[in-house]
Amino acid sequence: MKNVAFLKSALMAVSILFFAASCSKDKEESKEDLIQGTWFLTSNGGAPVDNDLSPKIVFANNKVTITSVYKNEQDKIVEESEEGTFRIEGNTLILISSKMVEGRTEIVSLTSSEMVLKTKRGIDVYRRTKIAYEEVHATQKSLQGTWNLNTYNGTSVTDEQMKKSNLVIADDNFTLTTYEDGKEKVVKGTFVIEKGNRIIVTESAQKTARYQVVILEKDKLSIKLMSEDDVLGFVKK
Repeated sequence: MKNVAFLKSALMAVSILFFAASCSKDKEESKEDLIQGTWFLTSNGGAPVDNDLSPKIVFANNKVTITSVYKNEQDKIVEESEEGTFRIEGNTLILISSKMVEGRTEIVSLTSSEMVLKTKRGIDVYRRTKIAYEEVHATQKSLQGTWNLNTYNGTSVTDEQMKKSNLVIADDNFTLTTYEDGKEKVVKGTFVIEKGNRIIVTESAQKTARYQVVILEKDKLSIKLMSEDDVLGFVKK
């Protein structure tokens, strides 16, 4: 019974973590300070971005330079940059072009290493460094499907209620279903991937959460909460 209680707490922690804010250290700095520097687009609307075609944004004081990257008809990579100014009001990033055209984008989360924006096409994730497109794509493909909970800290789950818990991943969407005292709890959101970590972005709560993937095989998935020692094991249905 003690292990069951611990497991229930761990599963609840997973759900809560999906809605947790970024670390307190980042909260001490203003958004204007955190946003300074160069950012590379690594996920566009939930889809990984090819390194060679990764757009970037550079913030310097109140100035901003946006560089788009594309291939022309000769299959050559071309970069085009546009300069402007910016300001931040609450959770809104306001970009003003050189022609005084104003655009507004919602800041879902902002830390010293990651910037998540909500645009018309979905969630965009920016990082300080580029990541390997092939690695991200392969990981995202491996995560697809329904994963049933079967272990907690290496021990098989025997509680029938807990065994019904599962994680469903379809494209860049996830649905986590857990059970607490006979009541079903469902958390839905979208996810993106960075090297070594999986970033879960829940659009409904406008928060981000992180967990470490310990094992990812064809039919086996183990995750470790970044803020806890508990490891949850899943098998593909």
